[in-house]
Amino acid sequence: MVVNRLGRLLPGKGRWPLLAFRADNTLREPPMRVLPNGNLQRLESMSESGSAAGAVFHVSGEVHQYRGAQYLLIRNVIRKRSMDEF
Repeated sequence: MVVNRLGRLLPGKGRWPLLAFRADNTLREPPMRVLPNGNLQRLESMSESGSAAGAVFHVSGEVHQYRGAQYLLIRNVIRKRSMDEF
């Protein structure tokens, strides 16, 4: 499970979009492939729209593994707001 992690959507190589998590420490995590669903569609539309381009999101979901690769099924996504956006 991934619970309330900060991440940024990256253009995927091939058919899978990628989600890069912000590291909590000095260990870097590789980007994770994102499984298509309605929440991914919301995430893509929010990150492509105007001021939210390249935005950081709070993401929660389930991690699935298949043939050595990890995939994230997003269950919840909320855009992280900075204090000057209220």
